[in-house]
Amino acid sequence: MDISDQATMREEQFLHAALECALAQTSHNQGPENCDECGEPIPAARRQALPSAVRCAECQQVYESKAKRGLL
Repeated sequence: MDISDQATMREEQFLHAALECALAQTSHNQGPENCDECGEPIPAARRQALPSAVRCAECQQVYESKAKRGLL
């Protein structure tokens, strides 16, 4: 898999995640209260700043790190 294929795959993953967040917002008017990864509460300040957040900040960093390395 070359770098172009990896970039396309990452873009598709990002768009899929964005669509899931948009659908969740539409039906609930905001993201979940608990992180989809670890299950811990997402701080109110994060949910207010980023209503579509589905992960706590720590899990989001891990997710983005894995995405950059092509591990997702």
